[in-house]
Amino acid sequence: MYPKYTITTPRFDNPSDYLGPSNRYFGATVGRVANRIARGKFHLNDTDYSLAINNGPNALHGGLEGFDRRLWDVQVVDEESGVPGITCTLRSEDGDQVVNVLVCSCLSVCILDIV
Repeated sequence: MYPKYTITTPRFDNPSDYLGPSNRYFGATVGRVANRIARGKFHLNDTDYSLAINNGPNALHGGLEGFDRRLWDVQVVDEESGVPGITCTLRSEDGDQVVNVLVCSCLSVCILDIV
């Protein structure tokens, strides 16, 4: 059995509150890119890419609908392992946010020591 714990990170009680317009990037895993892409364009491996513009003339944190605007699938880490945690997964299809690449993201968070 795990010791009692208290959530000390700012959070919302209702998951839909994270999707509100005034909560942009609050606790976010932001998206296909993190940071600002100047003029929403970049060149990689002989290919030019143009991204959705959402920050003046630039693309910021994955475009108009970054990963911070999506609901991720969440699974509790196997409690029998003795390490409490969660694993979050998200699939961003080919063509999402104007980028023609399939992206499968996985984020695992484990509590290794409770002080």
